[in-house]
Amino acid sequence: MAANSQNDAGYDTEILDSVNGSATACAYICTELRSLVRTSAGCLIGPLELLACEFDFIKPSYSDTYKCLQSNQSIMSPNATNAVRFAQSNCQKIAQELSTIVNECGVWDVMAPQGSCSRLSVLLGCLREQRVHLDLLNCTLDLSKHLINKPAAHESVDSIPYLDTPAVIMRMAAPCSYGDDDKAEVEAWNTKKARVTAARRAALNMENWSETSSRLHALVHRALRTRFGHLEEKAASQIRNGLRQDGVSEATFTDLPDADECSSTQSTVGVMTPTEDWSDFGSDTTETCRASGITRHSLQLCQNETSNFLKLVGKVEQQFGDAPGSTPVSAETTQYLHEAYGDLVVKLLHGLAAPMPFQSQQTAPPAPEIIESSLPQSIRAYVSETLDAITKSMESPVTPTDKEIMKLVFHWTTLNECDGFKREDVMRM
Repeated sequence: MAANSQNDAGYDTEILDSVNGSATACAYICTELRSLVRTSAGCLIGPLELLACEFDFIKPSYSDTYKCLQSNQSIMSPNATNAVRFAQSNCQKIAQELSTIVNECGVWDVMAPQGSCSRLSVLLGCLREQRVHLDLLNCTLDLSKHLINKPAAHESVDSIPYLDTPAVIMRMAAPCSYGDDDKAEVEAWNTKKARVTAARRAALNMENWSETSSRLHALVHRALRTRFGHLEEKAASQIRNGLRQDGVSEATFTDLPDADECSSTQSTVGVMTPTEDWSDFGSDTTETCRASGITRHSLQLCQNETSNFLKLVGKVEQQFGDAPGSTPVSAETTQYLHEAYGDLVVKLLHGLAAPMPFQSQQTAPPAPEIIESSLPQSIRAYVSETLDAITKSMESPVTPTDKEIMKLVFHWTTLNECDGFKREDVMRM
């Protein structure tokens, strides 16, 4: 049996059934959470109520995704399917970790277990990110379907020469006959009248199409603004907690190496003082904060992580092309590259089982338990970081141009040309 079965209409029934099930499951989790805060998890009522609302919000997002997949499968690219599975996989991890936290509480618990509220806050942000991800995908697919159904060009009413009503038309009401010349005049008038009617109908269709197009573009704009605002809020929250940007989400969704496999020696965990920074890490002054030994397996992990990073860079370059050498590099781009390399350092430190440097004395929320993902890590990284690369390539994700929105259209569809834009021109940074 094929991995992805299709029905008579050509739909991938596996992904459709899966998304439909996700919508139902999220609705059930919402109901279950609201029940738990009235029984065994009352001490967590605050964060659990917020999570219940978020599961309630993401349910219609999955329902909209189901409709989009059903109506757009003929133009969807594998990137769109992977984006859906990416959100599903993350929601699965969130739900499983949420279950673990809730089960730690009992009806007689007055005080929440230490760190549980922080862990729930992390899960809330991650769940909201999946909803924003799905909403952006849904809006883009709806826009794509609409754009390819643009009405064909038609002559305008103004381009048709004006023709007075023939006098013979006025005489037709009278009981008299008219000759062949009169008949030809009437036929010409009727033909021109049909042209005017068709032109008016075409103009009305184009007006309706343009109004719908503007509305769908506005929805994509709003989804991008929401995503941008969420990322800014997450970054600000992590800075307040003394964490590096994206540190929490990486710890949440990155498969970390097993402690028994990383090193055969015991490492000495140290914490940097506030006077030390990233530039000091690895110097003589912080030598005591490093692992006591590096094994062959640790070096292999380091090599694998670096290879994955280079592969991702290659994919992005192949997708968008090389920017002209004369293009000035903005401070925002420089900051983005700095953060990207910083995240790579974090991954390598995880792979080497080395102690992590912190920029403050505040304690980070414990990372949720890592559960084996059904989506390969390479695909997960590509889905997330490619979307980040697309949005970061926009001059302003808050007010993107039509051409910049087409990057999302071409990323999630197989279209090579749409609404006057060509893939090869748009997908080049």
